Amino acid sequence: MRATPKSLILVLSLAAAGCASEATSDKLARPAVVQQAVPAPAQAIDTYAGEVRARYESVLGFRVGGKLQQRKVDVGARVREGDELAVLEPQDLMLQVNAARADAAAAKADLALAKAELERHASMLEKRYISQSMYDARRNAYDAAAARLDQANSQLAVAQNQAGYTTLRADHDGVITAVAAETGQVVAAGQPVMTLAHDGDLEVLINVPEGRLSAFTPGQAVVAEIWARDNLRVPATVREISPEADPASRTYDVRVTLADEAKAAQLGMTARIYLAGEAQADVLL
Repeated sequence: MRATPKSLILVLSLAAAGCASEATSDKLARPAVVQQAVPAPAQAIDTYAGEVRARYESVLGFRVGGKLQQRKVDVGARVREGDELAVLEPQDLMLQVNAARADAAAAKADLALAKAELERHASMLEKRYISQSMYDARRNAYDAAAARLDQANSQLAVAQNQAGYTTLRADHDGVITAVAAETGQVVAAGQPVMTLAHDGDLEVLINVPEGRLSAFTPGQAVVAEIWARDNLRVPATVREISPEADPASRTYDVRVTLADEAKAAQLGMTARIYLAGEAQADVLL
């Protein structure tokens, strides 16, 4: 049977209507995603991650060299001012003390002899048995002996002090955060042995790129968040900005002092520092 033009138009119209109906039903089945356009916050917030540290830290070392005989504390130990932390073998320094003591005793004996000689020559000078020059020579000998005794006593005091330096003691109350020497190791004078974080103020150390360094000023108020304390947020203040960039990371160290509310934070915990930036007029979706 041959289709007429009218019948062909009718068939095409019905097919188009069916396709439109299917497309409309598909669109109705899909939920619409609607989001309201709102103004952006009045200020942009910069966030920097950092580490909780003590404001004051001491790198402790012996004032004399020697072999480490005993280490009495480990990392994490809480110490009080004056507590013994480590001890060097004292034998060599005690020998130096004994030698200095012997020199002081010899100088004292020389001074006693010079004093007796001076007194005898003074008596003979009164009786005109000796000349003034001979008396002056004895006087000079006495003065030299007295000076040698002072020198010997000073050397003895230095030797005794050095013998006392074989014991490393804590200079403040705090916590040992690092140990750099073990028992049996030979250390030089001034070589770092331990690091002591002092009790007291806490701060957060952050690294700021050079492009954002101008946003920080000493005394500036910021907000600190302690992750491990249920995201506790406390006020903080920018205390110090490093004048020189780190040669490896090319960032600047910025130290932020925490308020007293952050006393629950422990050394080494991770923290965020929030810094309010410039105002914006954008619309946020």
